[in-house]
Amino acid sequence: MEDNKVKQLFAGLQSNLRTSLGLSAIHGDPNAKGDNSEISWRKMLTNNLPSRYKVDAGFVIDCNGAVSDSIDIIIYDSFYSTYVFNDNGVMYVPVESVYAVIECKQSLDKGHVEYSANKAASVKKLERTSLPISQMNGELVAKVDKGFISGVLTTSSAWKPPFGDPLKSALFEYSGVAHLDIGCCLEDGAFTTKYTDSSVELEISQPEEALVSFYINLITKLQQLGNAPAIDLSKYYKTSQQ
Repeated sequence: MEDNKVKQLFAGLQSNLRTSLGLSAIHGDPNAKGDNSEISWRKMLTNNLPSRYKVDAGFVIDCNGAVSDSIDIIIYDSFYSTYVFNDNGVMYVPVESVYAVIECKQSLDKGHVEYSANKAASVKKLERTSLPISQMNGELVAKVDKGFISGVLTTSSAWKPPFGDPLKSALFEYSGVAHLDIGCCLEDGAFTTKYTDSSVELEISQPEEALVSFYINLITKLQQLGNAPAIDLSKYYKTSQQ
């Protein structure tokens, strides 16, 4: 029977990323470990996401001049709302452009769930503009805002089992701050969330399929968001004149 080449390619991708992330363990400084992991995750996403998406670290801003917390991974639009402010290498991405905000940590635990939820909340509070876009029938339609994806990426989980009740409880506890939609513990598996009024349900992958599952889940969620709204740069310009 012929080998499954797609499975081999994804297995190779996961192996390469695991090796890259493992290099961060040689650093004694926790900040160096974190920086190394963030760079590896961003590089993987940059190399493998469709070209319509860009990946950077930085801040998210809105037309009123409000700014989010610093974000490890911002996935944003490169077609409809391409204007990104680069202040001496620090990226400021207009909130209209943002598809996903993701935090990178060494381990998954309650503190890092809270941390990631707060980071997502700092983006959620920002105001989005939306200019009408011409349709084929001649109508002008403003895009309905579907929000953005939020998540957390880690090397492993502090919980054993990694995706049991403690994780579900933490996700639900901070759901009032912001929902985390997606996550990956490279050594333990990937997960997506579904929130109800009283709990959180998880869809979990096998450990050996963590990266493949995370990638497919992320692409699926990005596709569901569709196109980003057309940014109203005039509102940004008016704020700059105040």
